[in-house]
Amino acid sequence: MVVVSEIVGVLTRPRAARDFIGGVNLAAHGCLPYALDRHCSTIGDLMIILAGTITCDPEKMEEALTAIRPLMEATQAEEGCINYALSADSLVPGLIRIYEEWETDEALQAHMKAPHMAEFQGQTSSFGVSGMSLNHLSGATITKLA
Repeated sequence: MVVVSEIVGVLTRPRAARDFIGGVNLAAHGCLPYALDRHCSTIGDLMIILAGTITCDPEKMEEALTAIRPLMEATQAEEGCINYALSADSLVPGLIRIYEEWETDEALQAHMKAPHMAEFQGQTSSFGVSGMSLNHLSGATITKLA
């Protein structure tokens, strides 16, 4: 199981090391890479965190992950995006984990209105989304643990 402290530590590691958390090769398990190196300067700053899940048809997980990749690439390039990761849960078939970090609420709101978000949302019925849970945490401080 990956804990939040391990995820926070990933943000400060060199890019090549980011494919591993707790000794697990994320890429080998269908997980997508975390945010770009440009965001490491946010340690100690306040930010907004979104964390949650999307439940989809396990038979259509490949289709879901294919749709997620361009969404992640476009979102990680957005102004104010610190981290944006959607990845397949390695224990629960059909479960996608969501983890986002944003500099401001304005940046998050702009993301929600972005064309690539609308495109992704239009595709969700094709991979059998049956549920979504998303939590919004504001004012979180990043503290480097490792």
